[in-house]
Amino acid sequence: MLPFPHCPACRGAAWRVLGEKTYRSADAAVKSRYVQLRYRVLFETWFPGEDAVRIESIFCEQCGLIIYRPRPESADLTAKYHRLLELTAADQRSGAVDRRVEAARSEEVYRHAERMSCRALANSAVLDYGGGNGCLMQSFQRRGCRCELVDFVDTPREGVRKVGDTLEDLPADSRYDCIVASHVFEHLTEPREILEKLSGHLQPDGVLYVEVPFEVWGKPPLLEEPVTHLNFFTPSSLRFLLEVSGFEVVACRLSTSLHPTNRRFGAIRAVARRPSGGLVIPQVPDLQEAEQFLSPDLLRRGRRDFYWLGLIGGALRDHVRRLKRRLGAPLRKKLPGK
Repeated sequence: MLPFPHCPACRGAAWRVLGEKTYRSADAAVKSRYVQLRYRVLFETWFPGEDAVRIESIFCEQCGLIIYRPRPESADLTAKYHRLLELTAADQRSGAVDRRVEAARSEEVYRHAERMSCRALANSAVLDYGGGNGCLMQSFQRRGCRCELVDFVDTPREGVRKVGDTLEDLPADSRYDCIVASHVFEHLTEPREILEKLSGHLQPDGVLYVEVPFEVWGKPPLLEEPVTHLNFFTPSSLRFLLEVSGFEVVACRLSTSLHPTNRRFGAIRAVARRPSGGLVIPQVPDLQEAEQFLSPDLLRRGRRDFYWLGLIGGALRDHVRRLKRRLGAPLRKKLPGK
């Protein structure tokens, strides 16, 4: 663990403390099963022998990225995943996967990637980086794409070819028309290094689709457990990370994404590509953006609430339409002359 980390985006060390939180091992008893497993990683793997761990949320005053310290190193992250595999292998609770939600999430990623990049992705060569079993590839497969996967998984989705656990397993000459990294970069210790490697596996006209959770709102992002997410983005800090890694950003915006639990959460979506000529000069990060999200004024709160109400309203309207169709069909059959 690094008590004084450098920023994984700009590699500076100008930090400002936003807040702190103390995690206590005794609190695990009242947590969900998911959080209990992360508490075991925290107190058995990362800080063995400790009963309490104090975590600081820190803000990079050069690029706007928010992380926490002490910060895990690559070896800590590897130990975390090995420990979670051990714990879940012995865990007999295996929740059922909702295939409809998987299909909806896949379609959402495909449509956003195609719309934001302004190019057709059908029949492309696609790499899913960090995509678990490759379930997000089903919409790409349905449109004739050749889909490959890099992740620590033994049984990838049928039709998705696993090419390795890490990018080091990819052949140097592997090139893709599209690389998908959905909810990956919030977990990584060195996101910039990974992005620089991914750039080398894109076709000259290829696109990179990135999606990360939006968790910088109203207070420092000190979550229920500090094991899962390591990096906390705003649109400006994600754009800067992509640009400083050598990408030309086509679009980067706030949105929402569908969680495997079938709930919607705030997200940031971005599409980037390799520059057509010369190096990319990163835009100056908007450091005020994070401040505005951390302490939103009434106007910003109103815009957010209106946005969310619009989404909820749309979902309710769709649900009512489906319900009317289901209830109306048998009634229409019974009406004479219909």
